[in-house]
Amino acid sequence: MKTLSADEFFDKGSGIVTLCCSTKFFFEAMECNRRLTFKNWIVLACGSWGHSFNKYSVNHERDYSAVKELHFQKIKLSQAIVVVSDGSGYVGSSTKAEIKFAEFISVPVFYFDGEDFMGVTSYQPPQLLSKSSVIESFAKQNGGLGF
Repeated sequence: MKTLSADEFFDKGSGIVTLCCSTKFFFEAMECNRRLTFKNWIVLACGSWGHSFNKYSVNHERDYSAVKELHFQKIKLSQAIVVVSDGSGYVGSSTKAEIKFAEFISVPVFYFDGEDFMGVTSYQPPQLLSKSSVIESFAKQNGGLGF
């Protein structure tokens, strides 16, 4: 089976991808999200950016085990994960666990350093997503999708 680079994988197909990273890499994650969205991928990301926007958060004692489990559920839904960093290569313990889980369930793991995608896989992505008939029907009845 032929291997695909990260760029080939994301250009060739589409589906769901989960971003995994330290929450201090908010801007890099948003850039990765933007690029993957324009490549026709549904992007699932962190639901809380405590390290990036801690000053905007109300300080509550929280049990993050449910949030961590939810992120593992996102990985289960995905055709790939992308580990996001700022070029330093930093990967924290939570992200390392997410990488191990993705590998355990045979989900391809790619990397994004704020500028470039990296990694290879022999897993073939699903075909490009097309508009569903419900979306097309809505657009026809409402003069487009609002843009």
